[in-house]
Amino acid sequence: MTINYNNRGNQFFIEIVPNITDKGKFTGEYYLQISARKTNIDKESYEKLEQICQLGCAALSLMEQEEEFKENLIDYMMSPPEIDNDNEPAKPTIKDITENVITLEFNKEIKH
Repeated sequence: MTINYNNRGNQFFIEIVPNITDKGKFTGEYYLQISARKTNIDKESYEKLEQICQLGCAALSLMEQEEEFKENLIDYMMSPPEIDNDNEPAKPTIKDITENVITLEFNKEIKH
């Protein structure tokens, strides 16, 4: 499913710039850069979004220092998302069959 967002020209990027040798190998070093395109965002909102990017960069740096933090992030990344089944209709059970009439019973309420 594709979701289109109207960001009104405002975008924030965390760029990871890797250090690559002349032979094309990643050295393990990288630089983090925060870039922003702002067209119509107030100062307070800009600062909040910039802080989100700074937190993301800090998390990348912290996982280099703290193995347990890195393992927690990997576990989180690998865990499947929880599926919200509250709005799915209940599957009926057959309560009664009389001639050509089938009576169904729904035990679960549909929440809207």
